[in-house]
Amino acid sequence: YSYERPGFIGHTLLSDLVTQYYPQRMFLARELLAGRLPLWNPYLFAGTPFLAEANTSVFYPINWLFVILPTAYAFGLVAWLHITITAIASWLLGRFSGVSAYASLLVALVAFGNGFVALWVSIPDIGGVIAWAPVVMIGALWLAHAIGHGNIYRQSQAALLFVGANLMAWLAQPDTSFYVTVISGCIVTGK
Repeated sequence: YSYERPGFIGHTLLSDLVTQYYPQRMFLARELLAGRLPLWNPYLFAGTPFLAEANTSVFYPINWLFVILPTAYAFGLVAWLHITITAIASWLLGRFSGVSAYASLLVALVAFGNGFVALWVSIPDIGGVIAWAPVVMIGALWLAHAIGHGNIYRQSQAALLFVGANLMAWLAQPDTSFYVTVISGCIVTGK
């Protein structure tokens, strides 16, 4: 396959963006705009499941931007949204963890500008997990704190945040989100 050759695009990670994610998002947009739920992709191999494939992230709300915007612009906006959510959620995680506002700002800047996020945010489903992971951790810490204090109202709010953020991460990419769920579950049970 041409995409397996080094130098096809020049960067093997970015080749996934061009050879897998871009066509998937274009197909998703075309099918949804035509009023069809994309269960099957007839253009790949002799046909392959589309909705059941984890990397398509059909039900992830941020990916719906691909339906209303041109694909190339939507990739940029989705990446920007993921970086923004990562930075804001990281700042909130710092504040919720009890560190100062300045330390939380440093946490947000590091989360916003580190190489890992800069590299992986271009892949929409992994960028989604990166963005929602701090929100999941906030929910886990809040839930652990609420359980420790026996406040049922706070427990329900924290559980809603915890489950909602986990759901968003799982909708973005289920396999990577599994690790976020396990770590956050350890936080809840370990507090």
